[in-house]
Amino acid sequence: MSNTQALRNLIIPIYLPSIFLAIGSGAALFIIPLISLELGATISSAGLIFSLRGLGMLISGIPIGLLIAKLGSKTAMLLGTALICIAAIIASQAQQQSGIALASLLMGAGSGCWILARIHFVSLATSISHRGRAMATMMAIERVGWLIGPLLAGLIIKFFDHHKAFLLVAGMGFISLLLIALTKHTQRGNEVDDSQFKRLSTWRLLFNYKDIFIGAGSVVIVLQLLRSARSFIIPIWGVAIGIDELAIASVTFFCSLADLAMFYPAGWLLDKKSRKAAAIPCLAIFSCSFLLLPLATSYSYFLWIAILSGLGNGLGTGFIMTLGADFAPQRQKAQFLGLWRTIGDGGNLSGPVIIGALAEALSLSSATLVVGSLGLAGLLILIYKVPEPIKKSLS
Repeated sequence: MSNTQALRNLIIPIYLPSIFLAIGSGAALFIIPLISLELGATISSAGLIFSLRGLGMLISGIPIGLLIAKLGSKTAMLLGTALICIAAIIASQAQQQSGIALASLLMGAGSGCWILARIHFVSLATSISHRGRAMATMMAIERVGWLIGPLLAGLIIKFFDHHKAFLLVAGMGFISLLLIALTKHTQRGNEVDDSQFKRLSTWRLLFNYKDIFIGAGSVVIVLQLLRSARSFIIPIWGVAIGIDELAIASVTFFCSLADLAMFYPAGWLLDKKSRKAAAIPCLAIFSCSFLLLPLATSYSYFLWIAILSGLGNGLGTGFIMTLGADFAPQRQKAQFLGLWRTIGDGGNLSGPVIIGALAEALSLSSATLVVGSLGLAGLLILIYKVPEPIKKSLS
């Protein structure tokens, strides 16, 4: 199958619902820190509330992997989008931090469910020679949503309030839910794991692939930590330097635009060069953007450093999903990917917590320096400890 045909087959079942969910997700990531501060949270408390999204993703990973193995990808996609809709409705009515916390947790569980189901679907529906570009295209579409979502949320907040902005999240989730429900998935992408093979226990699978989970898994944790920390720090930093929500939304917009611009180079590097050829510059540039953030004392400096972080992160478009699909054994693919997501979600959980705790104990600038240093440590692990899967797979 040609690369064009492989991507075309993913348009209706994956790419179309992804754009609507991504608009909602981008809006939610922008709103949660701001509404937490509005409801009286400290930076540390806001970090904890935001990190509950990562916790929801973390605890859902392994159960969803088992669900997909039993019932297929489409069921998991429907469950994930339904949870996101419910969470957004709860947040739109919440008048206390506890309500936002609950919504953040449910939104994380729904997002984790949706993401894992997509990875499983695409890994089965594409060959390894097309997988990097398929994953990168999927994440590029996601980034289009993250581009639009915060901007729409900023406009709604400016003319209405934070709670009304969550109705945008609910609406986007409902459209995606309808699209998924009405789409007939191909058997190849929606099939369950081979029932004739005995499934390994989660612990046995973890033990059998421990070198991959320790080495590559550490890099995944660091990259996800950087991503979740950036999603949290941009609104918080904007508030700290005294710019309004719409200005913060414009920074998020241009950051996401830079992110999006890198999807094609990222996919090309993943497939034509190597997985590490995309990930090494990603981690290097992304980490440096955190180290430079303390210099962002005005809107213009803040904007350029955010754009730099977008360029760095964009080079890693599809890397985590592609690497997981490469390493996943054919006979336990859904279980492996569930573990893979769970490990990565540890980074999603820890990023905002680290930022919030260090900001409370030291300062916001100190927190960004620590996160940037962790990114550079992950870069060294990637260079020296992670095997390159594509050469082995293509040989």
